[in-house]
Amino acid sequence: MERTVEELLSRAGWRPGRRELAQVEEWSRRLDSEGGFQINDAAREALAEYGGLKVDVHGAGIDVAKGGFQIDPLLAQGEEERFSTLGRSCGVRLYPLGEAYGGHAFLGIDERGEVYLLMDDVTWVARDMTEALEAIVLGKRPRRKSAPDATP
Repeated sequence: MERTVEELLSRAGWRPGRRELAQVEEWSRRLDSEGGFQINDAAREALAEYGGLKVDVHGAGIDVAKGGFQIDPLLAQGEEERFSTLGRSCGVRLYPLGEAYGGHAFLGIDERGEVYLLMDDVTWVARDMTEALEAIVLGKRPRRKSAPDATP
């Protein structure tokens, strides 16, 4: 992880080895339902390490403007259909992680741990949560992913 990103995350409350399992179970209890969200192992791991963090950054980034994020899956309550439809469009099941870019996009994670931005469509951000947060705060351009098993 890039040092600048690690410092931002540390100021937000992250530390190596962070495990907020009780909070993850509470979120899962409140979100998961028949026909709705179903937490996967990758979501459980990402939320245990980064859940509850909020980082707010702005300015020019590497490819696009830098963005902030808030890791709270409850921000996606009522968005089950959006996650389901957009996930199906790229052949994955997505679980909510929170929001990015000041609430302009949801963050979702698939069973493999790949992270996506969801708005009116879905874009692939990174192959794991650490890379995704780094991409957002550094302003790396996400890529559209629309075909099942397409390599971004």
